[in-house]
Amino acid sequence: MSAFRALSRGQWQGQLLLRPVSIPPRLQCRQYRYPRGLHSPPCSPQYISASAFTPLVPPTSALPKIPPRASSTSPTRPRRLRKTTNTFLTLLTLSLITYLLDTHLNYSALTRSVRTLSTALLISLDYQLNFTSHKSQHQLSSLHSRNADRLVHLCLTNGGLYQKIGQAIAMQSALLPREFQAKFARFFSDTPQASRSEIEGVLREEFPHLRDPVNMLFVPGTFTNRAMGSASVAQVHKAQLNDGSGAWVAVKIQKPGISRQVGWDLAVFKFAMMVFSERMFGLPLGFLVPYICERLESETDFSIELKNSARMRRLVEENFDRGKVPGRAGGWFIGMGGEKGRVYVPRVYEDLSTKRVMVAEWIDGVTLSQGRRGAFKDQQISPKVVMDSLLKLFARQMFWWGEVHCDPHPGNILVRKVSVGEGEKGGKMATEVVLLDHGLYVHLHPDLRRQYSRLWTALMSLDTSTIGEITQEWGFGNAEMLASMTMLRPYRGSIGGAGEAGEGLKKELTPYERQLLFKNTLRASLLHEELIPRELIFLGRCMRILQANNQLLGSPVNRLNILALSASESLLPRNPNYWRPPGMGVAGLVKSYLHYTIFRITLILLDLGFLWVRARSWVAGGGGRGFEEEIEERMKSFAREEWGLEIGGGVFRG
Repeated sequence: MSAFRALSRGQWQGQLLLRPVSIPPRLQCRQYRYPRGLHSPPCSPQYISASAFTPLVPPTSALPKIPPRASSTSPTRPRRLRKTTNTFLTLLTLSLITYLLDTHLNYSALTRSVRTLSTALLISLDYQLNFTSHKSQHQLSSLHSRNADRLVHLCLTNGGLYQKIGQAIAMQSALLPREFQAKFARFFSDTPQASRSEIEGVLREEFPHLRDPVNMLFVPGTFTNRAMGSASVAQVHKAQLNDGSGAWVAVKIQKPGISRQVGWDLAVFKFAMMVFSERMFGLPLGFLVPYICERLESETDFSIELKNSARMRRLVEENFDRGKVPGRAGGWFIGMGGEKGRVYVPRVYEDLSTKRVMVAEWIDGVTLSQGRRGAFKDQQISPKVVMDSLLKLFARQMFWWGEVHCDPHPGNILVRKVSVGEGEKGGKMATEVVLLDHGLYVHLHPDLRRQYSRLWTALMSLDTSTIGEITQEWGFGNAEMLASMTMLRPYRGSIGGAGEAGEGLKKELTPYERQLLFKNTLRASLLHEELIPRELIFLGRCMRILQANNQLLGSPVNRLNILALSASESLLPRNPNYWRPPGMGVAGLVKSYLHYTIFRITLILLDLGFLWVRARSWVAGGGGRGFEEEIEERMKSFAREEWGLEIGGGVFRG
């Protein structure tokens, strides 16, 4: 150990005079006693004071005082505060920059996704905390109502493809609580329009070789400033072609930003549906999400719509004689000798169409909603002819052609009076139904189309063995539910497969118990998800809209008979899609015609029931319920008693 001594008090502030001295051997450190790195460093030359050791004397008050050392915590707090503030400002700046870039360059795709996930999380937490057995009916109704408002607000705020997603939810709103059914009906109305400058920007992007597409493709001044109609992903303007023909056309233009938003929107929709419906609510609907997203995405590509429209136009021209539908209006038993209606698909100008712009023939006509409000009566248009033509067209699509237009809501159906031409009697006027908007189609495989036709025929003739066979092939566990949802009417029969969840209600259940019953029934019905045809969800949507259209016009025709008759005829040998089972001989052929005869007798009985409802309504002065209203009320009661499902009406009505 080194020793030091101060020479004098005056040298306290000076340097200490030190010199090397020798240390006795007994005090020298030894290498073997203190190895390097173990207790002390190796010995080095020692320096000690030349004087004898005296204790260190503290300085007197005359010496300058050393300022007290600050506490150890006082400089740390400002540093931590500054660090936290800098981190917060950095995150705020990055968030602001991201928001501005997303808003101005990415059409708010990221912002919309964050809004969607936060809303989905809020709804999930609300249900997890408040959907319990001890809640009253009023509390559960309030729970459904506020979450329906959240979903509607989300879809309307995000706009674009979210409007389509809202329609996708609305088309299956019968599976949701009644509060959702009422609020989601608004998704089938018009949506806000894009400005004229935004539309011109889309045209310039799609036709970069034209300096001024609006005035070069169309006669200057004829392109309407405001859209004639606006939907979720596109809007339609009216214009006159600048090619010398003078033809008026409908210009369908995709709204700006849809092409950039679609990827984000569908990815978030998939994630939300898979996580929240499957894991948090236990609803086995996740297997449908990829197919629904595929159909929704196809609606943003107008080249697909162009092909669908051209294909349907060709099928109508080849199978309907100059557009005339087969048979007379009103079916084959009631309404014999009535007017024969016509159907028409507008022409599409392929050379003027792109993935975001489609130009088609302009058609002046009356929508079904306008006809319900008196326009049909003013133009002497028969609602019976309209619905007969429309149902026969869609029956051919589903059972014969396998090309199904899945969006026949009232705004996509126009009706007009046309001259029958020189070859017809006296140049009379005929009623023509025009089918618009061919973006949402499903294409049925021949095997699926054949099964669907057999199912409808078996349902009308109470062929329980065929119903059970098709139910099993499609992976369903509840044949009665499949039959009822297919025909949109109650179906009770000894066809089995209902399971414990479908035995019906023996006592009045609470709203909570009823909704649990439906969830369990649905899970028991979807036995083999991999076998269930995904196309059925859009076929069911199409059937529901057709039923609502018939109901909107006062149920002028027997929808079930028209569809079932077309399904049965599609299985006859004269049908190009006829399939003969292997090993079927003459006896089997005779048996099939015998079943067909029994089937026709069933149609007669159903027509008599339709006639009875019409007569009863006429006696009541037109104030009674129509045939579709009778079926709907029975279906509501049946679904509530057997499945615990509350079905509301009016979702698809115009």
